[in-house]
Amino acid sequence: GIINVDGLGYARETGPGRGLNGGCYGSGAGYGGKGGDQIYSIDTNGVGGNPYGSTNAPLDPGSGGGRTDIGGCGGGAVRIEADGGTVTIDGTISANGGNGNSASYGGGGSGGAIYITCMTFGGNTGGLLRADGGDAGNNFNYPGAGGGGRIAVVYTNLGGTPGVRFSAKYGAKNG
Repeated sequence: GIINVDGLGYARETGPGRGLNGGCYGSGAGYGGKGGDQIYSIDTNGVGGNPYGSTNAPLDPGSGGGRTDIGGCGGGAVRIEADGGTVTIDGTISANGGNGNSASYGGGGSGGAIYITCMTFGGNTGGLLRADGGDAGNNFNYPGAGGGGRIAVVYTNLGGTPGVRFSAKYGAKNG
């Protein structure tokens, strides 16, 4: 199965770690990590968004990348609460930030949040939790990429030897 909230967080240039319009190019949004600066002309409007939110209980969605017309939206937030039960991840939970417009100047949105609390946590190698930052728009490598989101899994016991994979990486710079 899949839970997909890619790009369903804050809209472009909104949120606590929002990317900005640096004149022509957008900077990347931040959340779990800082968003990428747009490198054409760094000034206060070209700096990537800052990290924010809780590391242990992430509930905030990702912020939007710079350029209101072409930046990527932030990743959404997923909360699974099974305090007395078992959570088994055999599919994908995805809260990736949206990419900046691939043919233009938009900054990437930041990854969102995945927060799971349970008594027992398990899953196989087909299980994936991801909150990756969105890629920068493809224009001379100037726009900034989105920072990764936040993932937290709080459990008491492991169900076997889980093979679940985790990813909250920074988006790619294009160009």
